[in-house]
Amino acid sequence: MTYPGVWTRSNPDPAATYERVFAAFTKKAGIKIDYQPVINFDQQLQSRASTKDLPDVMINDTALMGGYQSQGLLKPLTPASIAGSGQITGKTWSSTVGIDGRHYGIPYSRQAQTLMIRTDWLKKLGLKAPTTWQQLLTVAKAFATRDPDGDGKADTYGMVVPGSAQNGYAAWWGAGFLWQGDARIIEADGKDTYTPTTPGALTGTATNFQDGNAGMYLTGPYNIATFDTTLDKDKYEVVPAPAGPAGDDVLADGENIYFGAKNQPVVRIPVSSTLDAAKVRDDPRWSVVQKAYEDASRQFPNAPDFAPIKQDTADSLNAVFTYCGSDVRSQLGEFNETLAGDLKDQDLLK
Repeated sequence: MTYPGVWTRSNPDPAATYERVFAAFTKKAGIKIDYQPVINFDQQLQSRASTKDLPDVMINDTALMGGYQSQGLLKPLTPASIAGSGQITGKTWSSTVGIDGRHYGIPYSRQAQTLMIRTDWLKKLGLKAPTTWQQLLTVAKAFATRDPDGDGKADTYGMVVPGSAQNGYAAWWGAGFLWQGDARIIEADGKDTYTPTTPGALTGTATNFQDGNAGMYLTGPYNIATFDTTLDKDKYEVVPAPAGPAGDDVLADGENIYFGAKNQPVVRIPVSSTLDAAKVRDDPRWSVVQKAYEDASRQFPNAPDFAPIKQDTADSLNAVFTYCGSDVRSQLGEFNETLAGDLKDQDLLK
């Protein structure tokens, strides 16, 4: 007997969590799952697509939906046909809508970035957690220059800056700062076309927050468990991201459940708006994350194929980060032209 095949982009540790989810599904629905965690997900998916043998169900990032849908890899669905769909907010459902206005996925997990900051360093230097860009700069300079760890050495950093362009990571980390500075990367005009909207000016990871020598890190909540273990839960706190001149929006990210175009949907796992993350995890820090997602977050545009846009954004930001003497305005002008080319290649340029 052949069971529905489910793929996730996972290493062994996250895969254990998925296995518990699918075991609970099998117990309730009576349907066994052929589950495969796949590390080189996109490479393997394209290989299977070339033989027209897609997995029945795939769980992967929201920003990848446009690329998958444009290749004809996904089966459209109707939210009302999914059990528990009414418990998923409209904002969350919007991340599954394609260029043609149809839904191509079910929201599975969501997160939003928050600022993780060394409270012991703040206390030692007589500082408070920053709430604005200017305060962020002040605290970062103090962490880097005033010996917050008290070892008498110039071995501390103000903030972790993941500047790598690999897999578009600099764009993932830097998106919130762009939005807080009133940039949008690309923006829909309401007529199935988009415009590049890089701002006129923009004010390799050298360390890791868990190493203990950096004071702040804007990142996702999946790092909380790691930092609690490697750094010490009592040495840092989770706070909202400091606001820029155009607001305090941060990146909202997550995964959707996608159905391979050859088959009918078989798994129904809702994202419930009735759940309180802080109560579920018995950890009040998660309320900061949930509030950031609900009230102060944006998602990468999911309807276009965002993969090349994300990579070009990361490459451009990486160049800005690498050379402090760069002509930032000129570089961002070139970046805007690159984004226009990406949109033109997809026939989406306004």
